[in-house]
Amino acid sequence: MTSPRSLGGGRYSVGPAIASGGMATVFLARQIGPVGHSRVVALKCLKKELARDPEFVAMLLDEARLTTRVRHSNVVPLLDVVAEAGELTLVLEYVPGVPLSWLALAARDAAASMPTPVVVAIGLDLLDGLHAVHEARDDRGRPLEIIHRDVSPQNVLVGEDGTARLLDLGVAKAARRAQTTRGGELKGKLAYMPPEQLELRTLDRRADVYSAAVVLWELCAGRRLHDADGARELLDAIAAGPPALSALRPLDDATAAIEVELRRALCHSRKGRHASALELGQALQQACPPAPRWEVREWVARLGRSVLDERATLVRSLEVSPGMVDAAQLAGAVLAADTPTERAQASDDSQTGVTAHVSKRVTRAATHPAVAVALVVAGFLLHAVWRAFSAPPPDPRPAAPAAAQPTQSVAPQPTQSAPNAPGVRPPSAPSAQAPAPPPAAPTVAKKQPARAAPAAVSAPSARPAPCDPPYRIDAAGVRVFKEECL
Repeated sequence: MTSPRSLGGGRYSVGPAIASGGMATVFLARQIGPVGHSRVVALKCLKKELARDPEFVAMLLDEARLTTRVRHSNVVPLLDVVAEAGELTLVLEYVPGVPLSWLALAARDAAASMPTPVVVAIGLDLLDGLHAVHEARDDRGRPLEIIHRDVSPQNVLVGEDGTARLLDLGVAKAARRAQTTRGGELKGKLAYMPPEQLELRTLDRRADVYSAAVVLWELCAGRRLHDADGARELLDAIAAGPPALSALRPLDDATAAIEVELRRALCHSRKGRHASALELGQALQQACPPAPRWEVREWVARLGRSVLDERATLVRSLEVSPGMVDAAQLAGAVLAADTPTERAQASDDSQTGVTAHVSKRVTRAATHPAVAVALVVAGFLLHAVWRAFSAPPPDPRPAAPAAAQPTQSVAPQPTQSAPNAPGVRPPSAPSAQAPAPPPAAPTVAKKQPARAAPAAVSAPSARPAPCDPPYRIDAAGVRVFKEECL
């Protein structure tokens, strides 16, 4: 298919094609989030002549379903599936790197054999990813029994970080796969097929072990293992066995040990091969320690510099594409997400929802001090009302007005006075029996007028005789309530 300007309702701004295979084309694209977040992705689209073919559509759906079940650092992950205009598109993580087929060809053209430790490092990544594919399970924990069936240098991507990743489960075979292979039909690349696949016999994971061994042998030898033109010629070449590596390049002890394991993995009978990709990887690691990651990075940067620079230029062109959201749009989206209407509309969007949630949390946090102060004030008011209504009535005897003069010392508290009850002011002369003033006397004196509010009540006090009156006059002339009468 030709490159569209956008997909997924504008979520993907599509750029140029970066790869093309037998059934699909891969485009570079930028995924644009709702609040300006974006990242580079790869879009795998069926070719135009195959996009309406039900069989190829089923193959793409199966690839999406199977790739979702494989979660491993050495397998390129699937991010999304877009169905638009009657066509399907797979959204894959974009990995800056170089196909292993391109690197092998560049090494061959430069007449530079790949170091054996580097081959082992790439091989371990490939075999780890392949083992994860073989071990994948469905939601119920049942083995999917996936067989890749197309392990080849074209389907191995070596990133600029020095990590090799397996990709393309388009022709993979699984126990519960929706699309089935028609009888007599071969899927994959002939040069990397095991004999049982060429003979259309039942396959298991050892078929992929054979294909991975062909890839690694070619990296060590610097040439193709089989140059046969058809299935019959290829079967004859496989039966003859691989040529000796010593006839193609000088061998050190590590490479000689690697050749022993590769010959076993290339056995014509699958019973003689390693039982799994994991077992082959362990054997290779014991035969030759892998190169460190930094050494693989340097090797990829040296041989694949032109490809890496070209991809980097394409990524920069997407950075300034018109589909990008500028800072003003980003700020507007964040502010709009804080309104009730926008929050309701963006409830299904995780990023906008997070923004609105953070905004509400900040608003609630800002009101906490005011709420605390209001609660404290309300507590004091409730306490004062309770004390006022629970206080005893004032002593109606004539001696009470005589104590009004000493209160002139506390009169400069207008907010605490009670002008409608002058008869309840403190007495003017100190009592001879009054003890020394307690430390809390000024506080009690300040709250005294509040207790004098029910002065109009004329009912006699129901308290015992010692509490009549319920207060005493201290040396400073301040009325102090008796503790036993509270």
